[in-house]
Amino acid sequence: MKRLLIILSLILLGFGFVGFIAGALIATGVVKYNGELPLGDVQGFVVDTTGTIYIASGGYGTIQSYSPAGKFLRQWSARANGGSFSVGLNEQQQVVAYTVRDPRKLVFAPDGKLISESEMKIDIMAQGKSPNSIEANNARYELEGGLFPRITRTTSSTTTIVDQPLYLDLIKSPMPAWLLFAIGLVSNMILRKDELLAKLHGQRAS
Repeated sequence: MKRLLIILSLILLGFGFVGFIAGALIATGVVKYNGELPLGDVQGFVVDTTGTIYIASGGYGTIQSYSPAGKFLRQWSARANGGSFSVGLNEQQQVVAYTVRDPRKLVFAPDGKLISESEMKIDIMAQGKSPNSIEANNARYELEGGLFPRITRTTSSTTTIVDQPLYLDLIKSPMPAWLLFAIGLVSNMILRKDELLAKLHGQRAS
């Protein structure tokens, strides 16, 4: 049983480490990935007139889009240089990102293609995050779930639109990836306490 618990602790440690490092590398642009990413540190979302949902994932520095039915469409870098950012829509229904680090306004087409980029001379921090609840297309959309975010749409009843699978939730950076790493590390040290103490005493004796 103890051996099984040690293996489990190593799995948690590995998942947490890979999830956290991968998030940092993607957020800073070192690693490129085009598939769906966990929704880590969600900064807010917007919904255009077609019902397409655009979510600002601060943990990965990306904007992820979903169809009105909640199907993942694409994701692209918000070019936030590892910092926070918020999202909005302009009159042309183009996605606008406002970055905090090196304040800029970036306008993207719905497919993620950069249309324009300009410096911002206002305090972006004063704008805060995008709202967690918006009215669009005769419906109310809300960001719910905290650590495990999801988007719901309410008309006459409430329907969950975006709800990621468990494996994406577990490797999400920065949390719970960092939490898994910490639990795995502490558990492993506790389970291997006698072995580690024996090695320490052996080194002192030599």
